[in-house]
Parts: sequence; structure tokens; C-alpha cells
Amino acid sequence: WNYQISHVEGKLASANFAISRSKNFLPRHIRKTLYNSLARSHLEFGLLAYGGVKPGKLKKITTLQKKCIRNVAGKGHRSHTGPLCAALNILKFEDLYKYNCLNFMQKYVTKRQPISFIDFFAPFPNPNRTKGFHEDKLRLVFLSQFPTYQLPKLWNLTLLANKQIESHKVFKKTIHEDFIMDYPTAFKCKSRTCPDCRKI
Repeated sequence: WNYQISHVEGKLASANFAISRSKNFLPRHIRKTLYNSLARSHLEFGLLAYGGVKPGKLKKITTLQKKCIRNVAGKGHRSHTGPLCAALNILKFEDLYKYNCLNFMQKYVTKRQPISFIDFFAPFPNPNRTKGFHEDKLRLVFLSQFPTYQLPKLWNLTLLANKQIESHKVFKKTIHEDFIMDYPTAFKCKSRTCPDCRKI
């Protein structure tokens, strides 16, 4: 996935440049629209396939996303992105990957995926109270990066209450809110060099 990752990095760099140049004259909600159209759209394209690779390969993508978020919020380059994501209602890259995986699985469970995916995953035997699926036993570690392993694994870790949601629209909203609620809403590092923490 080196080519795909490099391509996304280039798109994010261009998006960050556009958002950075506009932050002095466009309001924040317009900058967020720019982020969704110029950055998030490229992050999510093919994300189920490449998003499970080792974090080291995705480091530049996560760094560029943080730069975009700081520019959307109009903050400095040392600002913490956790509280900014909470304020802007934007998912971090690793959570965006999980969000897309869970959306795929919810569609699979509720039979909204194409027929080519029928019986793609093996459910636990009845009574399957957890609504979970078997996870493949891996002979090689690198196979854990593949969607066929990541998708059922992430679904099995999801709250049962969320698995029981039938409406895809409600499911998307619920898990998005769950991710956002895990982000800090205040700056906590108390660093003397952090422009946000000095304001506390």
C-alpha cells in the first residue's frame, strides 16, 4: 500500500495548504467543509483496505491530518488535537478507520451489502448472544493487517447495544458520538511551551 499511502499524503498536504491559506478570512465552519471535501474524502477512499497497516507507515498521514485540524480550528502548530477534534466533531485517523470498518460490518449484519459478501464471515454458533464472528487464526503476523481479519475483530469489540441497532443512519451517528466522547475536552498537559495550556 505504499503507493496509495503516498498518494493520500500528497492530497492531505494540498488540503492543508488550502485550509492554512484560508484560515485568516474564512469562518471555521467553511474551513471544516474544506477539510471534509479536500482531506476526509481522500482519507476514506480505500480506507478499509489500507487502514489496517502498521501505524509506522501511517505516521505521516496522521501528522498531516493533525495539521489540517489545527488550521481548521485556527490554532498554532503545538496545539493538542484531541480537544480540537472534540470541538470540531472530527474523527482522528485511527478512529475514522474503525468507524468505516464498523459501518461496513453493520451493513453486512443487516444484509445491506452486495450479494457477493453473503457468508463472507462465519458467525459464532447459536445462540450467538454477542452477535459476533469467528476471527481467523493467523499463520503470518502481516495477515493481521488485512480487512478479512480486522473487520470481524473490530465488530466483536463493539458494544452489544450498538450491534443491535437496525437503522444504519442511527448506527453511524451512535458510534461517531462514542468516538468523540472519548476525546478530551480540555487541555491537560500544563506545558509552559504549549499555547493552549498557558491559557488555562
